[in-house]
Amino acid sequence: MKRLPIIATAVLMAWAGGARAADNSAAGPNWGTTIEHWPDLQGGTWIAPNADGAPHGEDLSLTPAARKEMQAAMKQFAAGQLAGPCDPRGLPRHLGNEFFYTKGMILILGTPDYYMVVRKVYMDGRPHNDDDAPSFFGQSIGHWEGKTLVIDTNNIEADEDLTDGLKSQGQTHLVERYTLTGPGVMQLDLTVENPAVLAKPYHTVRTYHLERGVDFPEAYCTNNRNLTGETDLTPPP
Repeated sequence: MKRLPIIATAVLMAWAGGARAADNSAAGPNWGTTIEHWPDLQGGTWIAPNADGAPHGEDLSLTPAARKEMQAAMKQFAAGQLAGPCDPRGLPRHLGNEFFYTKGMILILGTPDYYMVVRKVYMDGRPHNDDDAPSFFGQSIGHWEGKTLVIDTNNIEADEDLTDGLKSQGQTHLVERYTLTGPGVMQLDLTVENPAVLAKPYHTVRTYHLERGVDFPEAYCTNNRNLTGETDLTPPP
């Protein structure tokens, strides 16, 4: 058996390595696991009109039962009979507007009102775990599709508001798709599903602009304290 000359062997090895590198380059970076290749949504606060994710507007389609429930709740609210507790307003009311990357996870923070938004988006390839206890912000699993961050969220607390006057009943499912469309410009494509409340899925597209130097103060809410800061310890009826 003849042996190839050393120079010829080296040339073949270099060619093979170059071919593998070309193949890898064509496939693109590993968006799912390599943080340094993730499109950068960090570095500031994303601001948009109507930045909450609650279904609203003329495109909102409710089931007949849900519409009656909302109308009754709005009458109670107008009469001062419906007060909001200090429970966090989770998803889809407030999605958060600051992104922070860490290994296997993206944190989304925000301070929309009198409480903090803290969301964990798992990026390590895990599936949804239906055995987890429901929470105000649910369980969010993310991945990259090209340069779009896709977040799938379920397991949201049943008592969490889907929109004003309507509880989610534990059946809310969100899909958020975040895409940078230009310097400091991001588009959110949002779909909200809830067969118990919505006659059809709610879909909206919003444009966010990146603001730097925005510093929201710490916010909190204390039960039995009204908006004027006075304490009311009167037992509920």
